[in-house]
Amino acid sequence: MQTKLKLPIRRLRPKIFCIGLNKTGTTSFGLALQFFGYSRLGWTKQRSPKLMNFLMNGEIDKLMNVAYKFDVCEDIPWPLVYKELDEHFPNAKFVLTTRSSTEKWLSSINKHIISEYEGHKFMYGYYHPRENEQAYCEKYETHNREVEEYFADRPGKLLKMCFEEGDSWSKLLPFLGIEGSPIADWPHANKAGTQPSHKNLKLEQENTSSAEE
Repeated sequence: MQTKLKLPIRRLRPKIFCIGLNKTGTTSFGLALQFFGYSRLGWTKQRSPKLMNFLMNGEIDKLMNVAYKFDVCEDIPWPLVYKELDEHFPNAKFVLTTRSSTEKWLSSINKHIISEYEGHKFMYGYYHPRENEQAYCEKYETHNREVEEYFADRPGKLLKMCFEEGDSWSKLLPFLGIEGSPIADWPHANKAGTQPSHKNLKLEQENTSSAEE
């Protein structure tokens, strides 16, 4: 018997911002939300560098205008402006994606960064981890700690997820107010030998047509 899911009416859904740093499963998270009909903005070679330029130039208003157009935003630059997002979208929910250890995150981002990108230097102080692994690790740990401290007194506002530790639908769906359980496995993007699929995901969306009119 297939599981049916009951989704919140679209106009009542809060915006979702994934504010884990890059290489923490942000793309997988975005795909998971996309399965449920959320409009999503993840990393793209065409748009994301421009968004990072907005941040580096202090043009936060332009970033907020872009965020307004999507239900879900993940990957950089969004983790770097979580306080501003919280101020502009007071009903939004935030998800902090992490790795099971700083060492695993460092190993992953070492493999990920293959060129000199100003955005990485802006974030970590150096183009590549090999220039200063300690600076990268300190940024990763400091970011995670400060995010948790920022939302500490507001239960239900922040969800912390680590996919390496098994976090998936059972943790995310209650946080979003979605009832039921999907049949599909949790998507794992950018993982060797896997291709995310949602062909078995069955949804029951009530009143979405009227809500979008």
